[in-house]
Amino acid sequence: MKILVAADLHAVTRRLADRPLPSLIEFSAASRSATLDPLLGLRGLFENGKVEVPDLLICAGDLADKADPNAIRSVWRELTQICRDYKVPVTLPR
Repeated sequence: MKILVAADLHAVTRRLADRPLPSLIEFSAASRSATLDPLLGLRGLFENGKVEVPDLLICAGDLADKADPNAIRSVWRELTQICRDYKVPVTLPR
């Protein structure tokens, strides 16, 4: 069984001028780069065969910086789309 763990992504939806960017996943950016953004980069790794598509994806937490609800929704939407695109089952705890 192949397991992929997504953790400590600390995604942001807006850049705060008074502090450095805490993540390479910035949903408010004009464009995102697959060479920097791990969510975009993951798709490329699957597509070029450098990483096998997992049987299970575990989201271990800290998906967004400072629990930003917009960033959490954006990361979750992107992760579930990756799962749909690559046929990785999505299981939620009951």
